[in-house]
Amino acid sequence: MEKIVNIWLLAMALFVAGACSDDKLVGTGKITKTIMIDNASVNFTDAPGTGRVKVTAAQGITKVESTSDWCTATIEGNAVVVKVTQNMALTGRAAQLTIWSADDTQQVTVQQLGLPDLYSRGKSRYTVNSKDTVLTFPLISPAGYPITATTDGAWLQASAANGVATITVTTNVETALRRGKVTFTSGPRGDKLEASVSQKGSTATVQ
Repeated sequence: MEKIVNIWLLAMALFVAGACSDDKLVGTGKITKTIMIDNASVNFTDAPGTGRVKVTAAQGITKVESTSDWCTATIEGNAVVVKVTQNMALTGRAAQLTIWSADDTQQVTVQQLGLPDLYSRGKSRYTVNSKDTVLTFPLISPAGYPITATTDGAWLQASAANGVATITVTTNVETALRRGKVTFTSGPRGDKLEASVSQKGSTATVQ
């Protein structure tokens, strides 16, 4: 009797082991997505731009959504066209795209750099003698935007090119000290850098 019971218990153990083994195989079955990302060009500078996400989807692209208003996406055949607006912030930003093919989805992250400020190693104030003087100092727009220069006096001229700012001061034929201001402006945000210039009169003693 004991032998029969042992045989029965062994049979039950083998049955349970087999059932568990079958469940494991089912539970670890590979699920194949019906939409795949082939390539994505969605990393942008701070400027407005257009990129594309190409996909392979047997049922085609049925819908696309973006998590941010500054990033729009439209379907164009087997691709998604992505457009971003100008980023006016100093910091970068990111948006998430969800692309549908029927009930299946893929997600893509869109990234855009921030707009850096003007970079200068010049001073904010200069004092020069009464004679013709040329001042130069490094001035860079890290994003590569042109830099314009304006002055508030005809005796001051200014420009910026190739990473260098130039301020030209003409001779002061008067005896009185004169003061002026130069303003450098760049980029879609209108970033400004100002430098004040004081020029001594023609009879003043240069220190």
